Amino acid sequence: MKKMIVWAQCALLAAVGLATDYEWVGGTDLDWTTSANWNPSTGYPNGASDVAKFKVSPSGTVVVSSDITVLQVIADAATVTIGGTGSLMTPNATSAFYASNGAVLSFEVPLRGSNRVNISGTGSIVFDSAIANTMDSANSCCYIYALTNVFGAQANVTTKSPICFGLGAQSYVSRSFIRDGAVLAVHDLYFAAGSSSCSETRVVQEGGSVTTAGTFDLNKTGTAAKQYYTIDGGALTSTTFCVSSASGGGEFSGRVEGRGGFRLHGDE
Repeated sequence: MKKMIVWAQCALLAAVGLATDYEWVGGTDLDWTTSANWNPSTGYPNGASDVAKFKVSPSGTVVVSSDITVLQVIADAATVTIGGTGSLMTPNATSAFYASNGAVLSFEVPLRGSNRVNISGTGSIVFDSAIANTMDSANSCCYIYALTNVFGAQANVTTKSPICFGLGAQSYVSRSFIRDGAVLAVHDLYFAAGSSSCSETRVVQEGGSVTTAGTFDLNKTGTAAKQYYTIDGGALTSTTFCVSSASGGGEFSGRVEGRGGFRLHGDE
């Protein structure tokens, strides 16, 4: 009986899968699925609880040639580009992508999933492919925190849930959120959603475009005394454009193609 219980427990663990933190060491090739490229070398990140960490810069583009499920991708003081013919699948609402200590994390593969994606860090994250977030909910966001140059030249971001830039106590100084790429949102796009300071923030620039069927809000619940927003060379189409819907002030310059109301400080 004891042997049967032990065997059953092992089978259950194998079926569920154990969470593993994998750190890129490279040296073999640039294939994501080559176990020898990771530490531990017993496998590679491809599980709902797996984390892929890059503390050294790969010698080239890390190739993903199939659908890979990964909970988090973290770049720490490294320059990382993930490309190929596959995609990264986000398994649940704690899925996250981080760039810290000046890291640059670029995605040339689509990000797919039906859950919230948390994007944050002190480096840069560039999406040169699509974010296909299929969660159709006005109460769930693709959270994007303090980053520069978030959306790259080939980014075409489609999401059925809102995109929230700057949730929480974040500070943005001379930040650039959308460059060249196109963002299409069924619901709302929020900037400074929390006690955030957005001094001299270029929201859309260099030919970037944003289209949203909801509200494009540049200071939702923000508390900074004065914030600056610029749409510089980009195009914005929104059902409602709003600056400073909550407490705090805001100054805006740029061109907006409005299909609905235009509100400054809560006034039509």
